[in-house]
Amino acid sequence: MFKKRENVLEIEEGNLLSPKFDNDGLIPVITMCSKTKDILMHGYMNVEAFKGPNTTFWELQKDNKIIGKVTSAVYSPRLKRNIALAIVEIQQSEIGNKIEVNSNEGKFNCTVVEKPFYDPKKKIASSS
Repeated sequence: MFKKRENVLEIEEGNLLSPKFDNDGLIPVITMCSKTKDILMHGYMNVEAFKGPNTTFWELQKDNKIIGKVTSAVYSPRLKRNIALAIVEIQQSEIGNKIEVNSNEGKFNCTVVEKPFYDPKKKIASSS
């Protein structure tokens, strides 16, 4: 899918997109706020992610009623679990609310948590 790196200049000038995947076929990525430039999320993606934008939005259900959709999801190595951003009905957005995700791999339970997942001041690490 990507041309092999010939020289550093091609990369530095922005003439070539040639990401370096690790031994597991992954590359680190971040999501930033376009206005504040704050980092909102860190994760990893494989070459499949470059084939196009996410167009499959998993349904969120509560008591067998559709209440929203997952807009992005990724595995968090720090948290050792999957994390996601979603759009949900305001009545279902309370922290701690239990919701069911209906993905193409089956149904999974999830919990509404505070955002952001990113911990720039390392408060989580310093509290343990």
